[in-house]
Amino acid sequence: MAACRTSLARLRLKGQQAAEFAGAITILVLCIFLPLMDLVVVPVRVGLATASVNSYVRELSRLDRLSQAFEMLDTDPRWKTSLARLGGVSAKTARLSLVVDSIDELGMHANLDGPRAVPAEWLPDGAHCPCNFMLSLQVHAEIFPLVTVPIGGVHVPGLNAPFQVVLNSQAAWENLGRNPATQEYFLNE
Repeated sequence: MAACRTSLARLRLKGQQAAEFAGAITILVLCIFLPLMDLVVVPVRVGLATASVNSYVRELSRLDRLSQAFEMLDTDPRWKTSLARLGGVSAKTARLSLVVDSIDELGMHANLDGPRAVPAEWLPDGAHCPCNFMLSLQVHAEIFPLVTVPIGGVHVPGLNAPFQVVLNSQAAWENLGRNPATQEYFLNE
């Protein structure tokens, strides 16, 4: 009879331990594991989005004319769809510009926000040259966490709200030649 009581007490104790363990594992998953997973996933998504923007700005820098690069950014939705295909990345706006830095005159630079806007002094045979011509793309995007955990109405970017990022990328403008028909630089066509 005494042996029966001790085995019944052990069964009750094991049942109590299982109930306590279930509560502890739930708190462990919700408070530690899911936020840690988000802290790992958000930087990975930022890295993938940066690589996608880098690839696209390199593609734009290889076009024949600067005006084609601005037109392609406005009309071609591939840059947005490539970011959306990553999952958890939503592109909002993009801004393209040509950054011209003088090599000889330190600190002299021009930031040009449109095609046909390169002044004569910044062209390859201009007064400020030799110059580096860089096509710069700035994308404002939102990075969503993998799992959103509600925290009592408080929005924490990266845990239960999207994380706002600005992705910047530059590539050297490759076509510094002139159009043989018009003798205009391809930068200004």
